[in-house]
Amino acid sequence: EPQIVIRFWIISLILAMIGLATLKVR
Repeated sequence: EPQIVIRFWIISLILAMIGLATLKVR
């Protein structure tokens, strides 16, 4: 089902941005 794949990509992108933000804060 494509919707599940799209949601997975969106969640992964959000987690990646949060990870980069935390690295920049440190």
